[in-house]
Amino acid sequence: MLCSVSACATVNSKKQQDAWFAPDKAKHFAVSAAIGASVGAGLKNNGSSDCDAATAGISISLVIGAGKEYHDKYISKKYWSWKDMFWNLVGGAVGSHLATGCH
Repeated sequence: MLCSVSACATVNSKKQQDAWFAPDKAKHFAVSAAIGASVGAGLKNNGSSDCDAATAGISISLVIGAGKEYHDKYISKKYWSWKDMFWNLVGGAVGSHLATGCH
């Protein structure tokens, strides 16, 4: 019983360290913004409408971010962070909208 309680405390302490504002969140934002901007600008320059290109940029940044969270949970044996995914969404949206001009 004591071992299972201490194991739960370890798992919970990892999740409690998952702050909304941390260097890790800035990295998620920056990488997603770069991906969103790259995909959005590439599609816009190849004939897609501004908003279609922005939507694709956001989508691709979220897919890559979800892949990172999958890796964290199942390969690194850590946990899935919805806060990381939030910053992936915000970064992808900012980057793709800045690159495409979609309003």
